[in-house]
Amino acid sequence: MQNAIQAETGIRLSGLAGLYCHFLLLSRKWMRPGAVGVWLIPSEWMSVNYGAAIRQFLAEHVRLLRIHRFDAADVRFSDALVSSCVVWFANAAPADEALFTEGADILEPVRSSRIPIAALRRATKWPPAEAASKPGGSIPRLRGQLLPDAIPPRGSFPDFPQ
Repeated sequence: MQNAIQAETGIRLSGLAGLYCHFLLLSRKWMRPGAVGVWLIPSEWMSVNYGAAIRQFLAEHVRLLRIHRFDAADVRFSDALVSSCVVWFANAAPADEALFTEGADILEPVRSSRIPIAALRRATKWPPAEAASKPGGSIPRLRGQLLPDAIPPRGSFPDFPQ
């Protein structure tokens, strides 16, 4: 799978990367232009060495829209001791900035910040230490901001493994 990812993205994943990292990087291949992908995944990739590949993908290969990190003390899964995040990205060219939010409620974050993609590309951990966050924040709506037919009809995924 590492070779397929490297051939598709030019990014080499570490052997330490979880399976979700592989699927995240390959998902763009199955998305129409402008389509939005939303992933509920562990958040450790934002601060560990193997996560550099994920950070590079999100900063350089797609349009990172938002990352919401849940409070570490607010365990989302009773059978796993892992902090979680939700990542939204579009199959589109990178934008100038991305929204980072934190808190127990994804719709009412306790902190938010818009971070320039250039700062994310330079950072070894996300969000970068220099990113200023502010309390709360408005949550943008995605509907209608991208291509109107960004979500393909059911059963129309080309080259999707059976």
